[in-house]
Amino acid sequence: MFKFLTALTAVICISLAFPQAPDASASSSKDAEAVVISNTGSDDSAGNFASNFETSNNIKSEAKGSLRELTSENGTKTFGEVQEGSYSYVGDDGKTYAVKWIADENGKFN
Repeated sequence: MFKFLTALTAVICISLAFPQAPDASASSSKDAEAVVISNTGSDDSAGNFASNFETSNNIKSEAKGSLRELTSENGTKTFGEVQEGSYSYVGDDGKTYAVKWIADENGKFN
């Protein structure tokens, strides 16, 4: 489960960082030339991890997770990976867009 959620997080972050369509605008040129300026991560054998990255065109992502006991809707207890994080980017309109998310038994996006 941990590997799946980590891979899913990576795919989402990479897809946001990749330019979606060629465009003649200045921001698209900036996106095409963007480089990763920081990329850190850590994990341990207990199921805890943290990762962060930032690109030169102001795309940022952070995520952390841990293994914990979860209770399902019917009261069944199990262990699962709980993750939370955020990502942000600057749109073509110059505004910063940000999403905070939680992946647990309740799951939500803000």
